[in-house]
Amino acid sequence: MKFRTKQGLLHHDSGRYIELESLTKEEKMKLKRTFKAIKEIQDVISIRFKVSNILG
Repeated sequence: MKFRTKQGLLHHDSGRYIELESLTKEEKMKLKRTFKAIKEIQDVISIRFKVSNILG
């Protein structure tokens, strides 16, 4: 949400799309870690609830 808010204020839009070129190296690393954590949570949820069996 922080990245979306910052990008939205910079570009006067919703901040839905983040310009990676405008991020610092530190911000890129934080964003990468965030997506890694989200992926891990999605994996745990899919294993826990066996989502693939329901969807497939």
